[in-house]
Amino acid sequence: MRIRIGGQILSIGMAISLVPMVIIGLIAVSKSTAGMTQLATENVDNMAHSMANLTELRLQGDKRFAIGLSVDADIKTFLEVSNKGKSTKADTARLNAKLLDLKKKPDLDSQYDAISVIDAKGTVVGCSIPEIVGMNVAGMDFFKSAIAGQATIGQVIIDGKNPPNAGIASPVLDDSGSVLGVCGVYLN
Repeated sequence: MRIRIGGQILSIGMAISLVPMVIIGLIAVSKSTAGMTQLATENVDNMAHSMANLTELRLQGDKRFAIGLSVDADIKTFLEVSNKGKSTKADTARLNAKLLDLKKKPDLDSQYDAISVIDAKGTVVGCSIPEIVGMNVAGMDFFKSAIAGQATIGQVIIDGKNPPNAGIASPVLDDSGSVLGVCGVYLN
């Protein structure tokens, strides 16, 4: 009988000491889970802000590139001639070759799908992808803003068939400040 009473006392003693340990363990797991969740949320938030800042820097750089194209003398001259209806196929071929050579530069080839020149009516008159010449983009937001005189980053286009794309454009101005057309770059 003594062994049975001793075993019972031992069992009760173990239960008394284990219950607080289990409770403390559950509280610790709960607190650590909450802390880890908060830490993970903060890390994701910081990463999202960093990605947004990086994207904004990239887009502003692309916008500066489009602005740089818009002051190119060959592009201005081509648009002046084209707007008078006097450009030739040879002129277009030279412009296309210039834009393609520019796009093929190592730092640019992986960044842009195309580099284009668009007349005041919204017709692509020169492009690093010659098949695009003749396409009308007058209804696109990037063109509307640029033809109104504002360098712009257009809305991202997601059509489900192609990778997301965005047009970035800058107005091409003549010497008096009138808009001749638009230079556009299209992001990969």
